[in-house]
Amino acid sequence: HVSIPKGWDLENALAYYQTRADVQYAQPNLIYHITETSPSETSFNQQWAWQNDAMPGADVRATAAWDKTRGRFTVVVASIDTGVDYLHPDLGLNIWTNPPEAGLKCTDGIDNDLNDYPDDCRGWNFVANTNDPRDDNGHGTHTAGTIGAVGNNALGVTGANWDVQIMPVKCFDSTGSGTTVSAIRGIDYALQKGAKILNNSWGTYGYDAALLDAIKRAEDAGA
Repeated sequence: HVSIPKGWDLENALAYYQTRADVQYAQPNLIYHITETSPSETSFNQQWAWQNDAMPGADVRATAAWDKTRGRFTVVVASIDTGVDYLHPDLGLNIWTNPPEAGLKCTDGIDNDLNDYPDDCRGWNFVANTNDPRDDNGHGTHTAGTIGAVGNNALGVTGANWDVQIMPVKCFDSTGSGTTVSAIRGIDYALQKGAKILNNSWGTYGYDAALLDAIKRAEDAGA
């Protein structure tokens, strides 16, 4: 990840780096955007995708699926998004915690698990480069609720998984924008910390070779 000298033309800079023997490929640091908006109200009867009484068949038959399984708390899903409101009453019990950094170690300023992210007890903020991945947009909290809002607690909405661990990985800012670099760092962090499912509700236009490499690393890791 390099910054080109002031006054350089981007296309000329890319052409220059492509001629260097020590460069595999060169590309812009693309801008990504979240791909849906968050609703302002939350209640199960508005979650028509789970159960649609008005139009039978226009749902995923979640209520029937919940008779078979409601998730598993051993499963870790990384929410690579605008962050997650980890204090939300309908999410708190399903928020992932990093065991080597949990409890009092969450604020000791020490990189206890030696992964270069000190005090990452609830994930990481790759926008501000801090250990606080709390959502300042709303999109990440909305998608996290779809993934795993606590079920059968008479509160708010119900997630597809009633029992699951949601790992907050904040790669997008309060406007819903992020970059190739932040996205890749978020994916690699999630893999490093053991997530087997990565939720990526965002996109851009154009080909991104560097991001494709990160996706292939995730695939090779079984995510």
